[in-house]
Amino acid sequence: SLVWNRPTIDAWCLATQKTTVAMWVAYALTGLVSSYLAWGVAAPWDEPQVQAGAKVLGACLIFLILALWVNDRRFTAVANIVMGVLAWVVMTSAPNLRHPTNPIGASESMAFKWMFEAIFVAVLIMAVQLARWLYQDSPTSHFIGDE
Repeated sequence: SLVWNRPTIDAWCLATQKTTVAMWVAYALTGLVSSYLAWGVAAPWDEPQVQAGAKVLGACLIFLILALWVNDRRFTAVANIVMGVLAWVVMTSAPNLRHPTNPIGASESMAFKWMFEAIFVAVLIMAVQLARWLYQDSPTSHFIGDE
């Protein structure tokens, strides 16, 4: 959207932003369940990874609300870029207290590694499909001045 002024690209930009918010909500909810099962507490707020995930989720929601309110294709594109960088920085800079750094990679079980890969592919397919549905459900000229 920053390079080409095409309504279809703008609609994809907004659809991916909405998909990102949905995926972070899913991440937060499944994280509550797995934290409870592993440590007996749904949201261990003293864990930096939990704090980082909450910060990213909050920022995603704020950026989406701002993008819908500002209603400008360039703003939405910049918001997506900033959010991607912000998520990467926040999540990679948060240390692990309870959780090992790379439990799947360090595991000697190939079944465990393959199951993780299968889950990753399934979630990726789900995100792509959700983005497609959101794109198809939105007008290609959502932004002001793009009619």
